[in-house]
Amino acid sequence: MLVFTSFFSYFFKGKASYRENTYLSDFLGSDQFTDLLGLARKVVVFTLFMETLGAIIIYFSLPVLPDGNSFQERLFFSFFHAVSSFCNAGFSLLGNNLYDPLLRFNYVIHLVIGFLLVFGGLGYAIHFNIADFIKFKYYRLKFAFSKAKFFTEYHHVRLSLNSKMVLYTTISLIFIGWIFFLVAEWNRPTLQEHSSLFGKLVVSFFGSITPRTAGFNTVDVAGLSTPVIFLTIMLMWVGASPASTGGGIKTSTFAVAVLNIWHSLTGRQKMHFAQREIEQSSVNRAFAIISLSLIIIGFAIIVLSILEPTMTFLSLAFEVFSAYSTVGLSLGVTAAFSDAGKLVLILVMFVGRVGIFSLLSGLLAHKEPPIYDYPEDSILIN
Repeated sequence: MLVFTSFFSYFFKGKASYRENTYLSDFLGSDQFTDLLGLARKVVVFTLFMETLGAIIIYFSLPVLPDGNSFQERLFFSFFHAVSSFCNAGFSLLGNNLYDPLLRFNYVIHLVIGFLLVFGGLGYAIHFNIADFIKFKYYRLKFAFSKAKFFTEYHHVRLSLNSKMVLYTTISLIFIGWIFFLVAEWNRPTLQEHSSLFGKLVVSFFGSITPRTAGFNTVDVAGLSTPVIFLTIMLMWVGASPASTGGGIKTSTFAVAVLNIWHSLTGRQKMHFAQREIEQSSVNRAFAIISLSLIIIGFAIIVLSILEPTMTFLSLAFEVFSAYSTVGLSLGVTAAFSDAGKLVLILVMFVGRVGIFSLLSGLLAHKEPPIYDYPEDSILIN
């Protein structure tokens, strides 16, 4: 929405305002404040490229479609699922999503959609930083044996602290979820219907990715074991990365919280990661986002337990976490909710997508910091 707003501002007014540039720069995680329209154009081009590439692979991996097998129908089916994957929407044209018999055992399409989910959930700032870093390494290698002075023509590019934190956290969550899913469901019907080891690995891999705001499912979510359901809830809560197409509290927020716990346990006053010191303002923001998310989720579960007394606590918690992170996964009880219960889920989805921290900070008046400091004192916390 911010990217297209910038385009409309440019086309109708000939330029973007200072405030619009500020919003766009903050959303894209960019340090530059000039040529943001060019940066927005890169976002659109990269998005279309990834979705087109994914659609091509899906097209050539499709079996015969039940509602028609013409070129137009197969092409529409491929692009629909590629866009839905990269944008972490999770919508499918099949009644049972990817668990439909048509695609249940099509592991190539599972992998394509899974990687599109990951790329879409990383965030554009990460993509562009990695691209610049690879380009820098390429030119550095190119000029390694030449007489030209490399650094006079190409400025030094490194992976930013944000990129490292997001990549480490994303890889860790995927790997932990993958192994946990594989072990917990190995002797259960979820994986037993997949005869090959490759199939079990792909299904487990997909089961670790899709809770991170994707919404696709290649298994019967209601048939998962209780430990895997709790793992899914945790992964849904963490969600994707900042400036991405996904929701949740974001991977960087979760990583900062984990680092804060570790540094507090080891008695360190300042937080460090990848030879960089993390600003205290980032720690405060992460704590605020986590606290507000749990307050909203907890309050919604309480309200739904009153409105839907026949539902189990686990089902209500799963639906609320899924709604807050705009995932779309369900244990199959959403359709049985009353109108009031569905309205609660709608409000939770809206708050989760906009961001409770951004929503409240936009509504509340910002006060100038005082020019004085109070004496410090301690509070007993144990």
